[in-house]
Amino acid sequence: MFDYGNLRVKIILVVIILSLATFLGGRYLFGQYRVEQPLINNIMEIEGVEEVVFNEQKAEIVLELEITEGFNIFTDYNKVESIAEEMLADSTFSIVINDKPDLQLEELLKEIHFPLFEGLSTHQYSEMKLQIEKIIAGYNIEDYQINIDDKNLYLQIRQGDHFIYRTFSRLLPLNNQKAGGENSG
Repeated sequence: MFDYGNLRVKIILVVIILSLATFLGGRYLFGQYRVEQPLINNIMEIEGVEEVVFNEQKAEIVLELEITEGFNIFTDYNKVESIAEEMLADSTFSIVINDKPDLQLEELLKEIHFPLFEGLSTHQYSEMKLQIEKIIAGYNIEDYQINIDDKNLYLQIRQGDHFIYRTFSRLLPLNNQKAGGENSG
C-alpha cells in the first residue's frame, strides 16, 4: 500500500527548501540591484575613479577603488564617502584606495610616518605639514597634497605613474588606525 504520510513530509520539505532558496535569492538580487550596483554607478561618476569593488566582509562593507590621475584625495574621497553614507544608511563601511607606489614612494612613506603620526597625536598639524614637506622636497617630488578637515588628514603623493593616496582619521585613537590608511565611515 502507498504511504501518503511520507509523501506529505517530502513535499513539505521541498516546499520549505524552495521557499528558503527563493527568499535568499530575492534578498541577494535586492541587495545587488537596489544597493550595490547603484552605489558603484554613483561612485564611478566621480572623475578619476576607474573601478569600484564592493566587498562584504563580516559586519563591514569594503569599497575598493582603483583610481587614475584625475582623482583628488581631498575632494573626491569626501564625495565617495558621502555617497556611501547616503546609500548604505546604517551599514559600517570602509574605503580603500588601491595605490601604486614604487620603491621611492614606499621609502618616502616610511620616512614621513613618524612626523605624520606625531602630528596626529599632538594636534600640531602645521608643524607636521612643514616636516612632511621638508622630507618630500628631499625626494624631488612636486606633485603632492596634504590636506585636513574635521575628520581626516589626506595625503596624496604622485611621481610619474606611481602614487600613494592615504587618509588618516583625526577622530580615531591612533592605535585603531589601519596600516593602509582606510577608515570606517
